[in-house]
Amino acid sequence: MEQGTSTTRIALKWGFISGLISSVLTVVNYVFDLYRNSLFSTLGFGLLVVFTIFIYVLAMKDFRLNNKDLMSYGQGIGIGVLISVIYSIISGGFNYIYLTLIDPASAKKMTEFQHDKMIESGRTEEQYEMFMNSAIGKMMTSLSVQFVFQLFFWTFLGLILSLVIAAILKKEKSFFE
Repeated sequence: MEQGTSTTRIALKWGFISGLISSVLTVVNYVFDLYRNSLFSTLGFGLLVVFTIFIYVLAMKDFRLNNKDLMSYGQGIGIGVLISVIYSIISGGFNYIYLTLIDPASAKKMTEFQHDKMIESGRTEEQYEMFMNSAIGKMMTSLSVQFVFQLFFWTFLGLILSLVIAAILKKEKSFFE
């Protein structure tokens, strides 16, 4: 029996592509301080979800193209979740490296931005300091915790999106073939 392309190979390919694109967008976000604009932040997240859906569709179609136009529901889910894990590791790892080694000043600018937002919302300096010194404040500013959170968030979102996209794009062998 002739074997087609594996789900792992497809997921590695598309996870790597999406991770690289996300890394480039991360640099643009930090260089141009786009995170400071709530409209850009909201639009950016929405576009990232649309981009993720687009990548999943391309990956699943790529799999079907290389496997006699067949893909089971489980294979589609596996492709999507594995893409999410690979994407999260690459983009989260790049974000960590960027903020610790390449441009640590960006991390400081983001912390200052959060400070300004809290003060604008009516919090006092004492409340800000108390929050930053709390366990939750320290966790939220820890790049390691952000990396782990990103891994879990995108893997979960990838699972949800994969459940829907795989249901639409699946094509299994006919019972009579």
